[in-house]
Amino acid sequence: MKHHLVRTALVAALLCGSATALSTVPYAYAAEQPHVSREVGEPLNDAIKAAQKKDWAAAQTALQKAESVSKKSAFDQLKIDQIKAFVAVQQKDYATATEAYEAVVASPAFGTLDPQQQQESLRNALLLSTNAQHWPQVISAAERLQKMTPLDSTALTNLAVAYYNQKDLAKAKDAAEQAMKLDEAAGKPPTQAALQIIMSADANSNDQAGAIKMLEKLTLHYGTPDDWGQLIDNALGTNGITELDALYLYRLRYVTHAVTAPDDYTISASIADKRGYPAEAALYLQQGLTAGKITDSGKVATLLAKAKHDKAMDERSLPQIARAAEKARDGKQELVLAEDYWGYNRYADAVTAGQAALAKGVKDAGEAHFIIGIAQAVQGQYDQAKQELAQVDGSPARARAAELWQLWVQSKTQSAAPAATPAPASQPAQH
Repeated sequence: MKHHLVRTALVAALLCGSATALSTVPYAYAAEQPHVSREVGEPLNDAIKAAQKKDWAAAQTALQKAESVSKKSAFDQLKIDQIKAFVAVQQKDYATATEAYEAVVASPAFGTLDPQQQQESLRNALLLSTNAQHWPQVISAAERLQKMTPLDSTALTNLAVAYYNQKDLAKAKDAAEQAMKLDEAAGKPPTQAALQIIMSADANSNDQAGAIKMLEKLTLHYGTPDDWGQLIDNALGTNGITELDALYLYRLRYVTHAVTAPDDYTISASIADKRGYPAEAALYLQQGLTAGKITDSGKVATLLAKAKHDKAMDERSLPQIARAAEKARDGKQELVLAEDYWGYNRYADAVTAGQAALAKGVKDAGEAHFIIGIAQAVQGQYDQAKQELAQVDGSPARARAAELWQLWVQSKTQSAAPAATPAPASQPAQH
């Protein structure tokens, strides 16, 4: 049951953890007219006037006229590219906007712009080049911008992704960690991209503990089935894990809809069946069938038929079992009943039986706290669940299972992380 942590390469779509506007204010050139040739200046001013009226067709026609001037200075071309970029962003033509901003920041006349315009242009080039996956241009723009002003978390995350895709993991991790710290200091969840980069860098350097720590942060803030699956798989590989410890992890897998390998559906069902919880065994098999991961044939069909048969008998006997458990002097039968109730989704009854078991006394109090805690958690009783899960003791494997359940409870009680946004848009232009 031991699985290994694996993380595939990142994609640019994961970048946008916090929204940042592209500059959408056209520059005024009246005072700079002496620096622009007359042949370029006249159509360029026409383009600005048309843009102010949102007459984009006229603006493009004027820009084409300015572009067609045969003898243009570097400064002429810089001004043309600035207005071209503005017009393109307003029309959501990000391919043209990217090309124009990259030309602006690469211009030999770029240094003639005032510092504010330089910073705006570099930032816009950084954002647009990121969406275009022009990694060298992202790195160049970010490093130049960083020399002028501290980068915010969005720019640092984009820089981290660019470094990552250029195979510079050390610089990628450094930029991602800076982004993460800025977001956390601001009370915001770090972006998925930043956390994934740090995790991947740690895994690549065989820092398994560091990678797991980042995976926990990813799961806490974003909770994807893939991330939950990786965490649970890793925990299933804990030395000394028992069937009961594994069952608690499989229950978490069921609740989180974590990515599950086909054999894990039959393994979890077999454990539940062996321990006398047929309803729970049927749950896992049915989940696997619904997900299309297993088919109702062979071993699965045999196990499912047995689970259904035993469930029917067990369900009829539950009232009698409950009465016998209530009369018992110790809490052993109450604890078994609490575990059995879980598979029937009778969570309130599981809590009651678990508490009765504790009150009478059981050899494994940690198990009682565990079943009470998770039954409370799935009912949304998060404060009570935290208290119970904090009292779970036992082996490292048992403790790890409890930690992951606590992580799930924590994920339910924190503010939701912002969804990633797509390419920049105008009014305002979001990245």
